[in-house]
Amino acid sequence: MRKLLLTGCYASGIFALYDIDGERLKQSQTILEAMSCSMPIISTDVGGIPEVVRFGQDGVKTDGTEESIKVALSDVIKQYDNYSMSAWERSNQYDYRIVNEVVLRKLNVQLGWF
Repeated sequence: MRKLLLTGCYASGIFALYDIDGERLKQSQTILEAMSCSMPIISTDVGGIPEVVRFGQDGVKTDGTEESIKVALSDVIKQYDNYSMSAWERSNQYDYRIVNEVVLRKLNVQLGWF
């Protein structure tokens, strides 16, 4: 049943990350890629995931059980536009072009290049 739920998430434009065979996934890069496509996130809060996802804004936290995934999916569907826009906006702060620009600006100030 969980596989069916997650297939429905993907088809609906919602990214759900869950553990496979009890192994906890900590794929914050995959989450960032999904967020950059405006996909709300349904995930556990393991590893570096909470550093990337603002649960309640960009996505919904789950404990990985079928019931909690259903509840999270229902919440995301009800507020899809809000979660989607927030996820996309959040992903922009990790865009390499923006990060490079910020770093270059700080270097310019510190080193007086321009």
